[in-house]
Amino acid sequence: DGALGGRSWLLVPLYCVQEMSLCRNAQMYVTGMTSLWPNLVLILVAFLAGCAQGCPSSCDCRTSNGTVSCRGGELAAVPGGVPPEAKALDLSGNVITWVRPGQFSGLSKLEQLDLSGNLISHLDPGALDGLPGLRALRLRGNRLKTIWPGVLAATPGLAALDVRGNPLAVLLDEAFAALPRLRQLELGEGLVYVAPRAFAGLSGLQRLTLGMPSSG
Repeated sequence: DGALGGRSWLLVPLYCVQEMSLCRNAQMYVTGMTSLWPNLVLILVAFLAGCAQGCPSSCDCRTSNGTVSCRGGELAAVPGGVPPEAKALDLSGNVITWVRPGQFSGLSKLEQLDLSGNLISHLDPGALDGLPGLRALRLRGNRLKTIWPGVLAATPGLAALDVRGNPLAVLLDEAFAALPRLRQLELGEGLVYVAPRAFAGLSGLQRLTLGMPSSG
Protein backbone atom coordinates (compact mmCIF):
# COMPACT_ATOMS: atom_id res chain seq x y z
CA ASP A 1 0.00 0.00 0.00
CA GLY A 2 2.86 2.39 0.85
CA ALA A 3 4.37 1.89 -2.60
CA LEU A 4 1.08 3.01 -4.15
CA GLY A 5 0.84 6.18 -2.08
CA GLY A 6 -1.91 4.93 0.24
CA ARG A 7 -4.03 3.61 -2.64
CA SER A 8 -5.00 0.07 -3.43
CA TRP A 9 -6.04 -1.53 -6.70
CA LEU A 10 -8.90 -3.99 -7.07
CA LEU A 11 -9.22 -6.16 -10.15
CA VAL A 12 -12.78 -7.36 -10.61
CA PRO A 13 -13.86 -9.59 -13.54
CA LEU A 14 -17.36 -8.73 -14.71
CA TYR A 15 -19.33 -11.17 -16.81
CA CYS A 16 -22.83 -9.72 -17.03
CA VAL A 17 -24.36 -6.37 -17.76
CA GLN A 18 -28.03 -5.44 -17.32
CA GLU A 19 -30.10 -8.47 -16.38
CA MET A 20 -27.81 -11.06 -17.98
CA SER A 21 -28.63 -9.68 -21.43
CA LEU A 22 -25.11 -8.65 -22.48
CA CYS A 23 -22.64 -11.17 -21.11
CA ARG A 24 -19.06 -10.37 -21.98
CA ASN A 25 -15.63 -11.28 -20.65
CA ALA A 26 -14.51 -7.85 -19.51
CA GLN A 27 -12.55 -6.39 -16.65
CA MET A 28 -13.02 -3.28 -14.57
CA TYR A 29 -10.18 -1.66 -12.65
CA VAL A 30 -11.41 0.20 -9.60
CA THR A 31 -9.15 2.69 -7.87
CA GLY A 32 -9.92 4.18 -4.49
CA MET A 33 -8.84 4.75 -0.97
CA THR A 34 -8.78 1.67 1.24
CA SER A 35 -11.39 3.27 3.45
CA LEU A 36 -13.89 3.15 0.55
CA TRP A 37 -13.62 -0.62 -0.05
CA PRO A 38 -16.57 -1.72 2.11
CA ASN A 39 -19.01 0.43 0.16
CA LEU A 40 -17.45 -0.61 -3.13
CA VAL A 41 -17.75 -4.30 -2.31
CA LEU A 42 -21.42 -3.91 -1.42
CA ILE A 43 -22.12 -2.21 -4.73
CA LEU A 44 -20.31 -4.91 -6.71
CA VAL A 45 -22.05 -7.75 -4.88
CA ALA A 46 -25.45 -6.24 -5.66
CA PHE A 47 -24.49 -5.65 -9.27
CA LEU A 48 -23.29 -9.20 -9.83
CA ALA A 49 -26.09 -10.94 -7.95
CA GLY A 50 -28.01 -11.91 -11.06
CA CYS A 51 -25.04 -12.75 -13.23
CA ALA A 52 -23.85 -16.06 -11.87
CA GLN A 53 -24.93 -18.22 -14.79
CA GLY A 54 -23.92 -16.04 -17.73
CA CYS A 55 -25.50 -15.88 -21.17
CA PRO A 56 -24.32 -16.78 -24.70
CA SER A 57 -22.83 -13.71 -26.37
CA SER A 58 -25.26 -13.92 -29.30
CA CYS A 59 -28.36 -14.16 -27.10
CA ASP A 60 -30.51 -11.99 -24.87
CA CYS A 61 -31.27 -13.52 -21.46
CA ARG A 62 -34.07 -12.25 -19.24
CA THR A 63 -33.99 -13.44 -15.66
CA SER A 64 -37.37 -11.94 -14.81
CA ASN A 65 -39.35 -14.43 -16.92
CA GLY A 66 -36.76 -17.08 -17.79
CA THR A 67 -36.66 -16.36 -21.53
CA VAL A 68 -33.56 -16.62 -23.70
CA SER A 69 -33.75 -15.18 -27.23
CA CYS A 70 -31.09 -16.08 -29.79
CA ARG A 71 -33.37 -15.21 -32.69
CA GLY A 72 -31.91 -14.21 -36.04
CA GLY A 73 -28.32 -14.44 -34.90
CA GLU A 74 -26.86 -16.38 -37.87
CA LEU A 75 -26.17 -19.29 -35.52
CA ALA A 76 -25.11 -22.52 -37.22
CA ALA A 77 -25.51 -24.61 -34.06
CA VAL A 78 -27.25 -24.54 -30.71
CA PRO A 79 -25.12 -22.23 -28.53
CA GLY A 80 -23.57 -23.38 -25.29
CA GLY A 81 -23.92 -21.55 -22.02
CA VAL A 82 -27.70 -21.14 -21.95
CA PRO A 83 -28.70 -20.55 -18.28
CA PRO A 84 -30.08 -23.75 -16.72
CA GLU A 85 -33.01 -21.76 -15.29
CA ALA A 86 -34.28 -20.92 -18.79
CA LYS A 87 -37.95 -21.71 -19.40
CA ALA A 88 -38.23 -20.52 -23.00
CA LEU A 89 -35.51 -20.66 -25.66
CA ASP A 90 -35.97 -18.95 -29.04
CA LEU A 91 -33.53 -20.10 -31.72
CA SER A 92 -35.71 -19.18 -34.68
CA GLY A 93 -34.39 -17.47 -37.80
CA ASN A 94 -30.89 -18.90 -37.68
CA VAL A 95 -29.01 -21.29 -40.00
CA ILE A 96 -28.96 -24.43 -37.84
CA THR A 97 -28.93 -27.54 -40.06
CA TRP A 98 -28.64 -30.42 -37.60
CA VAL A 99 -29.68 -31.01 -33.99
CA ARG A 100 -27.47 -33.57 -32.30
CA PRO A 101 -27.68 -35.39 -28.94
CA GLY A 102 -26.56 -33.46 -25.91
CA GLN A 103 -27.05 -29.95 -27.28
CA PHE A 104 -29.83 -29.25 -24.80
CA SER A 105 -28.35 -31.04 -21.81
CA GLY A 106 -28.72 -29.18 -18.52
CA LEU A 107 -31.94 -27.41 -19.55
CA SER A 108 -34.37 -29.52 -17.54
CA LYS A 109 -36.57 -26.51 -16.75
CA LEU A 110 -37.15 -25.59 -20.38
CA GLU A 111 -40.85 -25.52 -21.34
CA GLN A 112 -40.80 -23.86 -24.76
CA LEU A 113 -38.34 -24.37 -27.61
CA ASP A 114 -38.58 -22.51 -30.93
CA LEU A 115 -36.41 -23.81 -33.77
CA SER A 116 -38.56 -22.48 -36.58
CA GLY A 117 -37.10 -20.79 -39.64
CA ASN A 118 -33.81 -22.68 -39.66
CA LEU A 119 -32.34 -25.18 -42.15
CA ILE A 120 -32.83 -28.30 -40.03
CA SER A 121 -33.04 -31.42 -42.16
CA HIS A 122 -32.42 -34.01 -39.47
CA LEU A 123 -33.10 -34.59 -35.79
CA ASP A 124 -30.83 -37.23 -34.32
CA PRO A 125 -32.33 -39.77 -31.91
CA GLY A 126 -31.66 -38.23 -28.51
CA ALA A 127 -31.52 -34.71 -29.92
CA LEU A 128 -34.06 -33.58 -27.33
CA ASP A 129 -32.59 -35.49 -24.41
CA GLY A 130 -32.48 -33.40 -21.24
CA LEU A 131 -35.81 -31.68 -21.87
CA PRO A 132 -38.29 -33.66 -19.74
CA GLY A 133 -40.44 -30.59 -19.02
CA LEU A 134 -40.79 -29.39 -22.62
CA ARG A 135 -44.40 -28.51 -23.46
CA ALA A 136 -44.17 -26.66 -26.77
CA LEU A 137 -41.85 -27.40 -29.71
CA ARG A 138 -41.86 -25.30 -32.89
CA LEU A 139 -40.04 -26.67 -35.92
CA ARG A 140 -41.98 -24.75 -38.53
CA GLY A 141 -40.26 -23.77 -41.76
CA ASN A 142 -37.31 -26.16 -41.78
CA ARG A 143 -36.28 -28.99 -44.13
CA LEU A 144 -37.52 -32.08 -42.32
CA LYS A 145 -38.77 -34.84 -44.61
CA THR A 146 -39.95 -37.16 -41.86
CA ILE A 147 -40.07 -37.53 -38.09
CA TRP A 148 -38.40 -40.75 -37.10
CA PRO A 149 -40.06 -42.84 -34.38
CA GLY A 150 -38.38 -42.31 -31.04
CA VAL A 151 -36.94 -38.88 -31.80
CA LEU A 152 -39.48 -37.25 -29.47
CA ALA A 153 -39.27 -39.92 -26.76
CA ALA A 154 -37.39 -37.60 -24.37
CA THR A 155 -40.30 -35.13 -24.23
CA PRO A 156 -43.27 -37.11 -22.87
CA GLY A 157 -44.96 -33.95 -21.55
CA LEU A 158 -45.08 -32.24 -24.94
CA ALA A 159 -48.49 -30.62 -25.49
CA ALA A 160 -47.98 -28.71 -28.76
CA LEU A 161 -45.89 -29.62 -31.81
CA ASP A 162 -45.70 -27.46 -34.95
CA VAL A 163 -43.85 -28.82 -37.99
CA ARG A 164 -45.72 -26.89 -40.70
CA GLY A 165 -43.71 -25.57 -43.61
CA ASN A 166 -41.43 -28.61 -43.82
CA PRO A 167 -41.24 -30.89 -46.88
CA LEU A 168 -42.69 -33.76 -44.85
CA ALA A 169 -43.50 -36.62 -47.21
CA VAL A 170 -43.81 -39.69 -44.98
CA LEU A 171 -45.05 -40.44 -41.48
CA LEU A 172 -44.01 -43.83 -40.18
CA ASP A 173 -45.81 -46.04 -37.66
CA GLU A 174 -45.71 -44.75 -34.06
CA ALA A 175 -43.93 -41.53 -35.03
CA PHE A 176 -45.61 -39.84 -32.05
CA ALA A 177 -46.14 -42.85 -29.77
CA ALA A 178 -44.09 -41.33 -26.94
CA LEU A 179 -46.36 -38.26 -26.66
CA PRO A 180 -49.50 -39.26 -24.72
CA ARG A 181 -50.07 -35.65 -23.58
CA LEU A 182 -49.86 -34.08 -27.02
CA ARG A 183 -52.97 -31.97 -27.61
CA GLN A 184 -52.09 -29.94 -30.69
CA LEU A 185 -50.28 -31.31 -33.75
CA GLU A 186 -49.67 -29.05 -36.75
CA LEU A 187 -48.38 -31.00 -39.75
CA GLY A 188 -49.43 -28.78 -42.64
CA GLU A 189 -49.68 -30.06 -46.21
CA GLY A 190 -47.60 -32.13 -48.59
CA LEU A 191 -47.68 -35.58 -47.01
CA VAL A 192 -47.54 -38.39 -49.55
CA TYR A 193 -47.83 -41.37 -47.22
CA VAL A 194 -49.12 -41.78 -43.68
CA ALA A 195 -48.60 -45.21 -42.11
CA PRO A 196 -51.67 -46.85 -40.53
CA ARG A 197 -50.30 -46.45 -37.01
CA ALA A 198 -48.56 -43.11 -37.47
CA PHE A 199 -50.75 -41.51 -34.79
CA ALA A 200 -50.79 -44.44 -32.37
CA GLY A 201 -50.46 -43.36 -28.75
CA LEU A 202 -51.91 -39.87 -29.15
CA SER A 203 -54.69 -40.44 -26.63
CA GLY A 204 -54.89 -36.77 -25.63
CA LEU A 205 -54.88 -35.22 -29.10
CA GLN A 206 -57.49 -32.47 -29.52
CA ARG A 207 -56.38 -30.71 -32.69
CA LEU A 208 -54.72 -32.07 -35.82
CA THR A 209 -53.81 -30.03 -38.89
CA LEU A 210 -53.08 -32.41 -41.72
CA GLY A 211 -53.03 -31.89 -45.47
CA MET A 212 -52.44 -34.23 -48.40
CA PRO A 213 -51.46 -33.12 -51.91
CA SER A 214 -54.32 -33.00 -54.39
CA SER A 215 -54.43 -35.69 -57.06
CA GLY A 216 -55.18 -33.16 -59.77
